[in-house]
Amino acid sequence: MLTFKQHYPLAGTLLFIVLIVAAHIWAMDGYSAVRNTVSDLGAQGHPRRWIMHLGFLAFGVVLCAGVLAHGPSLRTLPILMYGVRVACTGIFCAAPFQGPGPVDRTEAYLHAVLAQCAGVAFCIGIVVQLWAAHQRALVSVHAGFLAGVILCSALFGLLPEYRGLAQRALYLVSLFWLVKYYQP
Repeated sequence: MLTFKQHYPLAGTLLFIVLIVAAHIWAMDGYSAVRNTVSDLGAQGHPRRWIMHLGFLAFGVVLCAGVLAHGPSLRTLPILMYGVRVACTGIFCAAPFQGPGPVDRTEAYLHAVLAQCAGVAFCIGIVVQLWAAHQRALVSVHAGFLAGVILCSALFGLLPEYRGLAQRALYLVSLFWLVKYYQP
């Protein structure tokens, strides 16, 4: 239990990455890591969407379990909320990314809103860590990661043809911070 309490961000991140890679291996024809998001791997109509849904659910649940095992506090509450929201994105499917077909707009909307709320919670988590940091260098590190998350998020919206790359850069920055610099 002590090992899990100390390494839950790493455990959740590794599990998430493994499931993202698996979802990429069995992605639908027409899927592009440059244009399409990770959520598109779990989109409505995708025959193997369960892989990506499992990834979101597992990642979120591991983060929540880790925070709860460590003992929730004001310092960890944003990451707990992030975990809850990421897990919930695994319940709802994104809209299909190719071709006409039936679309459950409510489900796609809920997925998108939960993903955005997860991002806000994550940014709040970085800000909380920044305020709690006692070393000037660590304040700068947290501020740099916050700027990176905001920049990648902006690129996601500003460059629709490169949404997939922008999101992967966002995940790289976010997950690295979570594993290396997040302190419960």
